[in-house]
Amino acid sequence: VHYALLCYSALNCCKGLSITQGPTLIIKDYGDSVKAECWHNDSTYYYMYWYKQGILGQIELIALSIGKGMSQIAAPFNESKYSMTRVEVKHGILEIQKLEAEDSAVYFCAASRAQ
Repeated sequence: VHYALLCYSALNCCKGLSITQGPTLIIKDYGDSVKAECWHNDSTYYYMYWYKQGILGQIELIALSIGKGMSQIAAPFNESKYSMTRVEVKHGILEIQKLEAEDSAVYFCAASRAQ
């Protein structure tokens, strides 16, 4: 049996902004799907981002959103595997389908007022 290990962490980049992610650790079978959620506490932070930090330390942008209901997947990631749902300005969900070994990583959520 093979497993993908996914860890989640929040980037708290701005004074007064609180970002929470969950769950913090996920172990899943290959082929499964997984969801991670991100919340922050300031409705003026319209932009939300999801990043992946691979085993070699490289950080890549997976997805970004500029407000409720508006999101896009960044290249080279594809929409058949990754999706981002922006439930509201302060809440977003990243979903990864059909987990593989390459998905074992640390995933970060971040928010900002401007791009």
